[in-house]
Amino acid sequence: MTLWFAEADLFVDEAQYWFWGQNLDFGYYSKPPMIAWVIRAATELAGSDAPFWVRVPAPLLHGLTAFLIGALCARLADRTVAIWAVATYLTLPIVAVGSVLISTDTVMAPFLVGAFLAYFRVLRDGGAGWAFVAGMLFGLAMMGKYAGFYGLLGICLAAVFVKAARPGWANMSIVLGASVLFLGPNIWWNFANDLTTVEHTLDNVSWVRKSDPLSIDVGGLLLFLGGQLIAFGPILFIALIGAALTEKGWRSGWLVWLSLPVLLVVCAQALLAEAYGNWAFVAYLAGTALVVMWLLDRAPALLGLSVALNALLASFIALAPVFPDALAFGDRPSLMARYMGRDELSRSILDLADQEGVEAVVASNRDILADLFYTGRDQTIDIYSYDDGGRPDHFYEQNYAAPAELGAHIRIGKRDPGCGSQLADLSPEDGAYAGDSVLAFLCE
Repeated sequence: MTLWFAEADLFVDEAQYWFWGQNLDFGYYSKPPMIAWVIRAATELAGSDAPFWVRVPAPLLHGLTAFLIGALCARLADRTVAIWAVATYLTLPIVAVGSVLISTDTVMAPFLVGAFLAYFRVLRDGGAGWAFVAGMLFGLAMMGKYAGFYGLLGICLAAVFVKAARPGWANMSIVLGASVLFLGPNIWWNFANDLTTVEHTLDNVSWVRKSDPLSIDVGGLLLFLGGQLIAFGPILFIALIGAALTEKGWRSGWLVWLSLPVLLVVCAQALLAEAYGNWAFVAYLAGTALVVMWLLDRAPALLGLSVALNALLASFIALAPVFPDALAFGDRPSLMARYMGRDELSRSILDLADQEGVEAVVASNRDILADLFYTGRDQTIDIYSYDDGGRPDHFYEQNYAAPAELGAHIRIGKRDPGCGSQLADLSPEDGAYAGDSVLAFLCE
């Protein structure tokens, strides 16, 4: 397992998820709570908060997801399809990234595929029990990431357009009711905390808040689609579109409705504003089963070639955190630069605070704050976010805003805050903050 030898620091999101896990709750500023619970469980069992233990659930959860996709394919088709589906999923480049850096997609995935598997049992055999299990797993998937809602959207669309994919009103009511029940704690948390996570989600889908006329960004859409060719693999991505356009059977049709709408929604987001490459990840859960069935029936050699090409890229991704300096080309920074130097800067800041005899550090940059809390977890220095008024810009400003009467402290920023003298210029020459101005001021 390359994670053990990885030199990459925790990324800002990973450090934040770890910190959330130190204060278990039913929700957090920008995400539902499952990832914090998983990381807390892993680090408690290991007795260590080292980056390896923070990340180790990721490959294990993707392995479980692959197994569940195989189980789904064995019921949809046969054992051959199941084996190919497992191999295909495990070699997806987007899964390789999700196995070396823990994310909410990774935590959501096994619950969502488990929900598809249970729901298929409802379609095939009926039964309120399986309907409840499916709903429970849909709810838990959304407790991992709200994108789990795409699963519910998919089964509802399939029930409208695919006759054999209709579970009956009673079973559908149980599925939807159970999903709301298990998402309920996070719904309650949101109402108790000014709909914080909902507000952040609306910020991400920025066009819904715009008062100006919508603008169309064709370039952004093309860039997003190009990223999907890499994330899923070019052969598989083209096959997914081909399968969606040509498949006739109800089982394949069901998988189309579980995958294609996700891609269309995120493409619309990319066209209207901005979409990150992983936002379409949900499409590739059912999509993996769909393309494997489609390619094995029409072009099995292409499926084998796709697995081989994706495995090559996935191996490169897995080794990247182990040899980050090897990914620098000429004068260009390493492809792993954004994952390096975070710990080093945090230690410089904390050491400076110790030298000056102050007990607090204040910063406004979310990246810096995330790593300060993680790197300084065993120190007694208090860490605060600068509060600029208005709605908080991030979790740290929401929960750790600096008090008005703080006393002597070090403030980290790009310019003189007007409260004291400059102590040091900590601007790094390389790594995540290369090119940024990072200045330290003593405020009294």
